[in-house]
Amino acid sequence: MGWTSTASVTPHLATGRVRLLAASSAVRTPFFPETPTLAEAGIPRTALSNWVAMLGPAALPGAVAERLYGLLVPAFDDHAFRQRLTALGIEPDLRPAGDLHVEMLREDAFWAAAAKTGTLKPAG
Repeated sequence: MGWTSTASVTPHLATGRVRLLAASSAVRTPFFPETPTLAEAGIPRTALSNWVAMLGPAALPGAVAERLYGLLVPAFDDHAFRQRLTALGIEPDLRPAGDLHVEMLREDAFWAAAAKTGTLKPAG
């Protein structure tokens, strides 16, 4: 059993050696709409998705972060770029820095709570 990204699992599904049990996202993924979410499968309060972010130093001026975001918007608006991401099993999702920060804090709180309750244990 494993936990991986849509992009990573897609090539292995064709082999028949892998079966999807659930998606960890808040809603069903459009790549595997027949696969239930963890919440639908009986594991509530679990909404985690793989994501990639462009991060900079903590002292990065807000104007620079906004400029970088502004430069990415046209790429994410480009139909060919979105199709390429989708072909790779990636859902295009460009978020402003503040929205990404909120999501990062939410996930940090989720994993901290899991560690505190003993759901996560050190290896070894």
